[in-house]
Amino acid sequence: MYIVFGLFVACFSFVHADHCTDIDELRTLFGRKIQQLESHLEKEKVKTNEINRQLRELESKLDILEKREQHNSRSKRQVVGSVAFSAYLNSDVINLSPGRTIQFQGVVLNDENAYNKYTGVFTVPLDGVYFLPFTAEDLQPRRELLNLVADGQLISSTVFERTSGGNGHRVGGYTVLARLRKSQSVWVAVDSREKPGGSLQGSDVGRFTTFSGFYLYE
Repeated sequence: MYIVFGLFVACFSFVHADHCTDIDELRTLFGRKIQQLESHLEKEKVKTNEINRQLRELESKLDILEKREQHNSRSKRQVVGSVAFSAYLNSDVINLSPGRTIQFQGVVLNDENAYNKYTGVFTVPLDGVYFLPFTAEDLQPRRELLNLVADGQLISSTVFERTSGGNGHRVGGYTVLARLRKSQSVWVAVDSREKPGGSLQGSDVGRFTTFSGFYLYE
């Protein structure tokens, strides 16, 4: 009986020791897992902080862009409301040569200073559609063909000619809607196919020959 009890105690001790070893291993494994999780969480925390930092930077840049857009929008509205010019030929012009630009030096209106009376060129200040009327009256009895051009490209033409034996002056003109780009140059010129020697009537009093334009919409 004592021998059996001794064997039972020995077996129990062996099983208990083996069981304790399993628990220790589990504790060690569990501890490692905890450390791994803590390390992973720390890395995720760093990533989260970096993402939050980048988000704050993006929000700041977006705020700057929105303020800039608001400023540009206000500036654009101000420009849109004031793009207009009107000029006329303040003296007669004779001996016109083919391709010559007509310089309308009498200025009635020149908001935004987009029209240059010394060159006769209107420089487009803003992308959009423009209303561009033009009238011309001859000085001498002969045909004259005039073109409205943008950067040298034809937009529209007008021609007038006094008939043989006719009296008085002849008037030509056009009214054009044109989509133009910012910084384009627009002017009135004698057609390159015309013969030299043409003429136009101009005066500070009558203002017979005119060139105007204004912005309509984008």
